Amino acid sequence: MATRSARAVWRGPLFGDQPQDAGDGTVSLDSVGADLRMRWSSRTSEPAGESTPEELVAAALAMDYAQCLTHKLEERGHLARELDVEATLHLELVEPGRHSLTSGSLTVRGVADVPLALFQDLSVIAHKECFLVIALDLPISVRATLAGPGDT
Repeated sequence: MATRSARAVWRGPLFGDQPQDAGDGTVSLDSVGADLRMRWSSRTSEPAGESTPEELVAAALAMDYAQCLTHKLEERGHLARELDVEATLHLELVEPGRHSLTSGSLTVRGVADVPLALFQDLSVIAHKECFLVIALDLPISVRATLAGPGDT
């Protein structure tokens, strides 16, 4: 069994009377020695060089989906030279005082010697079997394209 962990430290109030009075925090990813700064305002407006929990989930979703689609291609005897996956998650105010992830999308651009129709079919199968798509339990669309000749 593999176990992974991260650590978050928050200091101060979530909101302040003035923007400079709001608290802030860091998320530490020990496996890569990264400390990412976060504030509430970065979640609901421009990130200003700070990360957000939603961005970290989107990053995990993009990689999980890329690995799942790679596996589906390999099961059919195909190898992708590259899968460029962008995951987007939407955080919205769903009622006063409560935000929630409401939907998302996966866009994958593949470089592979596989027919487009098969690539798109496998992208949908990978979407249905992707652990984080299942765990998030959100409507998440998927769009898959292959690079054309000379696009690599």
